[in-house]
Amino acid sequence: MVIGGNAAMLNDAVPDDAVRRRLAAITQAAERGERLTRQLLAFSRRQMLRPEPVDLRHRVQDLSDLLSPSLRPDIEVTVKIPEQTWPVSVDLAEFELALLNIAVNARDAMPRGGVFRVQARNVTLDASDPAGEGLAGNFVAVTLSDTGEGMAPEVLAQAFEPYFTTKEIGLGSGLGLSQVYGFARQSGGAASIVSTMGKGTSITLFLPRAVEERAAAASDVTAAPLALSGRILVVEDEAAVARVTIEVLGDIGYQAVEAKDGHAALALIEQDPTIELVLSDVVMPGGMSGLELGRTLRKQRPGLPVVLATGYTHWGSRVMDEDFTLIAKPYHREALAAAIRAALERENTRRRIVATTAAKTIGA
Repeated sequence: MVIGGNAAMLNDAVPDDAVRRRLAAITQAAERGERLTRQLLAFSRRQMLRPEPVDLRHRVQDLSDLLSPSLRPDIEVTVKIPEQTWPVSVDLAEFELALLNIAVNARDAMPRGGVFRVQARNVTLDASDPAGEGLAGNFVAVTLSDTGEGMAPEVLAQAFEPYFTTKEIGLGSGLGLSQVYGFARQSGGAASIVSTMGKGTSITLFLPRAVEERAAAASDVTAAPLALSGRILVVEDEAAVARVTIEVLGDIGYQAVEAKDGHAALALIEQDPTIELVLSDVVMPGGMSGLELGRTLRKQRPGLPVVLATGYTHWGSRVMDEDFTLIAKPYHREALAAAIRAALERENTRRRIVATTAAKTIGA
């Protein structure tokens, strides 16, 4: 976050093309590091996922457009999603990353070309089904298969292990299929591989059926026409992260002040009534987490919006369970602006509900 944030700020400020090229290289390296970290977190099931109902029937062309650039012209891509396919509950970005990781492996397994197929079917599993790894209930099985060289039994046995790769040094991290496995398991599903030497490989993701459709798209929440101005308290113990966050906030129109932990934040808020929003890391020293800070502010300063930042799934789920606005680390300028808008809109909505309820009570 420090590297990417500072590179983005410098890129906006320098006119020199040579410097911009160097900054682009820095940004690309930072993004690669972020992706590798996300894949490790996914394998260990600590990556923060944001599941939403996804109707695969309406994404056939999107999936084809996503996968084709990762393959070669001599590889045919076919995507078949039957009309009766149930919607699934997944983090769309991580789902697409899993598909891309599988596609890249398939491409390397078909040096002379071939066919890459994506198919889906509804399945109802019980705990005794070996393919479902003990799952029970309704799932959509998304199978991605290639007509490549296949895997030897000893390779197949280690395919999902992090850092295991049969590629030459520098051509693969060994984290692609481990991300696939971690994503499927953390989504409440499973992943399995079937492969035969000389005949190809099939990877199946068992994804949980979505219970209900979203009432509104995420963009509906964040697109409120709220002014990008005001005074924000940034609570962050990492000085470099706090500095770049404050600079980004200033760049998008906010004034920002800093506190290093929850106790310092409470003292500053008590002294400064002009603070209009709190942006806090969740994991902090000093005996008070960002979540505890948010709970305390709800009692002491009801109506003060709070945005909590974390990169870990166990904290992320608790933040959302308690109805705080969540932003995933590392975050970028656009995501930060959207999270602030969402927190302000959430508070505005709460105030309207309270006012309406009070008016009805008085009228009664």
